[in-house]
Amino acid sequence: MLVSSALLGVGIGLAFSALGNLIVQAVPETETGVASGMNTVLRTLGGALGGQIAATFVAGDVIRGLPALAGFTRTFIMAALFLAGCAAAGILIPAAQEEVMPAWQPETS
Repeated sequence: MLVSSALLGVGIGLAFSALGNLIVQAVPETETGVASGMNTVLRTLGGALGGQIAATFVAGDVIRGLPALAGFTRTFIMAALFLAGCAAAGILIPAAQEEVMPAWQPETS
């Protein structure tokens, strides 16, 4: 359990640090503040809502006051479905368009 938690923490840390750089590189310079702010807000919102929904599933299945296995199973299924939905949404994101610079032409007088 400790090893899996440590790996999860390292993976999330690496992903979140790289995600900020990717977001800043993907938007024009004038919109970097908005883009990084939206990243922070959505990441916080997702963590809060995901935790509450998972707690609801776990608390919904109790046996003699203790959580039952069915609640955890539903929580993992919910997480897998959200992962599949996010992966599908990520595939639908269009690729960045490269700016085509006009060929250099000497000045004529």
